[in-house]
Amino acid sequence: MAERCKKLLFCLMLALPGLLAAACSDDSTPPAVDPNDLYDPAACQRCHRRQYDEWRGSMHAYAAISPTFDAFEDTVSKLTNGSVSPSGASANFCVNCHTPLTLQRGEAFPEFQSEADGKRLFSQLSAPSKRGIGCTYCHRVTSADHAKSLLGDGIANASLVWRDGEVFVGPLGKTVGSSRHMLEKNDFISKPELCGGCHDVRPVRPDARTNEGFQRLENLFTEWQTGPYNDLNHAERPKLVAFYKQKYGTDLTGKTVRCQDCHMSLYPWKAPTVFPIGFAATDGELVDLQPRKISPHFFSAISIALIDNFPNQFATAASPPTLSYKLDSGERVSIPTDQQSRRNAILGAAVQLSLGQTGASVTANATTLPIVLDATNVGAGHNVPSGFSQERQMWLEVFVVSGDAAFSDCQGGSPKASCIYRSGYLVDRAHPQTGEDRPDGRLHDEDLNNFKVNVDPTTFKSQDEVGDDLNQREGVDPINPTHGPNLGLVNFQNLFLQKKDDKGGYHEVHSAHLADTVDNSHSLPPFKTKTIRYDVPLAGKNVSGTVRVRVRLRGRQFPPLFLRTLAQRNPHLVTEAMVDRNLIIEMASVEKTIDVGASTP
Repeated sequence: MAERCKKLLFCLMLALPGLLAAACSDDSTPPAVDPNDLYDPAACQRCHRRQYDEWRGSMHAYAAISPTFDAFEDTVSKLTNGSVSPSGASANFCVNCHTPLTLQRGEAFPEFQSEADGKRLFSQLSAPSKRGIGCTYCHRVTSADHAKSLLGDGIANASLVWRDGEVFVGPLGKTVGSSRHMLEKNDFISKPELCGGCHDVRPVRPDARTNEGFQRLENLFTEWQTGPYNDLNHAERPKLVAFYKQKYGTDLTGKTVRCQDCHMSLYPWKAPTVFPIGFAATDGELVDLQPRKISPHFFSAISIALIDNFPNQFATAASPPTLSYKLDSGERVSIPTDQQSRRNAILGAAVQLSLGQTGASVTANATTLPIVLDATNVGAGHNVPSGFSQERQMWLEVFVVSGDAAFSDCQGGSPKASCIYRSGYLVDRAHPQTGEDRPDGRLHDEDLNNFKVNVDPTTFKSQDEVGDDLNQREGVDPINPTHGPNLGLVNFQNLFLQKKDDKGGYHEVHSAHLADTVDNSHSLPPFKTKTIRYDVPLAGKNVSGTVRVRVRLRGRQFPPLFLRTLAQRNPHLVTEAMVDRNLIIEMASVEKTIDVGASTP
């Protein structure tokens, strides 16, 4: 008992009053605490500093204050006559997941009145509600809400049961005599269905092609649920087991890989399901806690904050700061603290590219250079891209140059003569509608060139013209029934489609509220290889010696067009500076040199 009090005295000397102040007595009743104090994650850092530091730079912390979300939610509300406003047909549809405590605490957003209304002031929210998806929400969810969900499966549209009060839930329950809050064991917090409550999004709008009574705006959880990471009998499951055993030496035979096993573990620095060990609370060794498996709370994925000065946002040095985690074996693993480095790592592990089926040579009189590319999603438990995948760009940049010419010869508005073929290229242009009066020398903020798209910011309707990089492959999607050569842009981004005639024809639209159907067929499912062919014309190119091929898989969280359209509607929220922070991620790259023969064989 004396030793225990010495430990507590040490805590008090460290200016941690109240951490576990009742531990000097045998009374295990928690000290009195106002539950309202625990709505704000900042209150949790007192005992859970590591988790707080990880969370504060996450997209969960950004969810409510994101100007992009604010602008888009405002746009949808106004263009649908207030459907997602508090009294609308789909009341609070967006905010249920982006700032769930707002509703749980009885706060409300302004009601929709007219298109002429000013901005919807998220600044009016209380401090806890501005913190997005915080500790108090996830750690008070007790189960799925099957009655609320559209299919009775407890998935999508915030179909979760949240319990207010002083009792938090965790995977282990009470492991120490007393604490600032009561704690009970609840396995649901470790289940993927907790994530599925918000990471499928199903607006109640019939889908014209699937005939479901809703559209699958975000289908991430369902992709995982029906894929090889969850289904142990899935046709692609043997590939998954073999891949992770070869890459990491980890045997996943018979193991379900949950959402948490990738997004709250040490992945991709270690295999999925590998977690560090440590104390769940600050100075745990002083209050009779035992080291155990702990979960990093970074929630890393494709998105990062686009506002200025968000915590742990971009890598600011060649060697960014890291946090060190300890494994059971004693090995330590360092993970970058910034969103950008973690995003680059997790997306860099997602897809493998191969030119193995591309021949090593062609004859001197060949009129076509065949390029065969295999793209395989080897590192994501769902499709890639996923989530809001109709606004997640992921495309192939293909450059073919002669001899030792630089691949950069294919970039920009006017490729050099050494550039034999290019697709997925970008051109620096001015964007005066958002204040970029002349080309700024950046390519990250430029749109792709398969279509020339003009979106009316007042309606989000668009006029699209065919661009120079149009995908000409036969039957590639409902909006492009071309029968041309195997050339043009390959973009794995999914699509919002609207009927254009009574014959089954569709055209792309750029907002969910205009869509008659959501086409989620373009993204890459786990371990199912997609083969893409390019028949590059050589006639008239005067090519001899060698040509070099480089294929890069590039991604970004939003098309610049989407952000600039929001900026024109809501210039007080979305700016050209945010478009410039919407950086391209280099996900994978492969090169090959091909000999061009001297004569016909």
